[in-house]
Amino acid sequence: MTWQTALPIMTAILSALAGLIVWVVQREFERRQREHLRREELYLRLLNSFLELRVSGNVAPFLCETQRAWLYASDEVLRLIHHYWEVFQKEQTNSGSANTEARNLVENRFRVAIRRDLHRRTQLDPIWFTAARQPLLADMDALREYLNRQGASEDEATP
Repeated sequence: MTWQTALPIMTAILSALAGLIVWVVQREFERRQREHLRREELYLRLLNSFLELRVSGNVAPFLCETQRAWLYASDEVLRLIHHYWEVFQKEQTNSGSANTEARNLVENRFRVAIRRDLHRRTQLDPIWFTAARQPLLADMDALREYLNRQGASEDEATP
């Protein structure tokens, strides 16, 4: 076989190989993107369950979403879910007196763990979240109203 006949065959083989490599890399990128979006959605549901537990004391969403978390959450997030549940249980046994500072600290550590799981290079820490969220936790009535609207819009979307 001469170079004149081998060159087009080698070019075709190398082109096919390059195309295969690009296709595999693209599929892997798409898989990772789908996984990231799925985790974002699941973490959002988990965060909403924390909010509902805080605002209304409704434990059901928290229990359901934390069970789902066993399937996708990082080890750090799972540890913090357990720690949060311990803080919540301690509040319940102390005649419902809220230990807001302990709960806020665990919630903020939880948010950092989620952010770290989704955005590996985050620079945020629980102290930053404490300062950023302080004004948001002031008006529980507004939070309850928002949660009620969210529940109503989900009910309308369900056939």
